[in-house]
Amino acid sequence: MSSAPKQLLVVEDDLDILDTFIQVLEMAGYAATGAINGQEALEKLLGGFRPCMILLDLMMPVMTGWELHARLAADPTLAAIPVVFVSAAGDLSGIEAPKPVAYLRKPVEVKVLLATVQRFCA
Repeated sequence: MSSAPKQLLVVEDDLDILDTFIQVLEMAGYAATGAINGQEALEKLLGGFRPCMILLDLMMPVMTGWELHARLAADPTLAAIPVVFVSAAGDLSGIEAPKPVAYLRKPVEVKVLLATVQRFCA
């Protein structure tokens, strides 16, 4: 009897990138749910969705990835979910707390994406 696939949340406002991430993750055996901005992601999480990790774009309308990450860190029930920033932004090494568990620079190589996901959703 196989166990249910690990759930991930992909937060990305570019629908092409969102769809590609979801397809790649599902082909690798994960279950991926998408959100097009931080507010939509927060609503899913407050509604009880608990992914093994969140892939989080930073620059989005409505609620940015920065804002969502701060909200997650302030909520004890959500703060334990690993967050991986995915952005085309340059060096993010100087990020103040709360820090993501990892950072992937766009464009993301599939093997790097899957290795990162496996690291936190094994």
